[in-house]
Amino acid sequence: MTGISKTKKRYMLFDSLTLKARHEEGWSKWTGRDGSLFVFKHLPASERRGTMVGRVYCNRRYFSGLFRTSSPSEFSGDMRDSVTGERVFLRFDFSQPERVTILRRVS
Repeated sequence: MTGISKTKKRYMLFDSLTLKARHEEGWSKWTGRDGSLFVFKHLPASERRGTMVGRVYCNRRYFSGLFRTSSPSEFSGDMRDSVTGERVFLRFDFSQPERVTILRRVS
């Protein structure tokens, strides 16, 4: 079994976003599968791993920060579970053009 398979098993699909608009002012608008509005605000670029490179808002509320990982098409983030209040780790996959897959880490 490869490392990629083990990693994929630890995550489940949280949402899949489709690009609606990209603006020169440093933000982009995306919609989720259920029609939720996601806005990605881009911060100044940094090549350092673990540096926040963006903020994500869902339906006008702060959702997560975006952090650089070792893969150029993947970013990490976290959020608070609304039911349990626990911190949930997320992986944002930008490998497909005009689509973002958000994966949620499971125990």
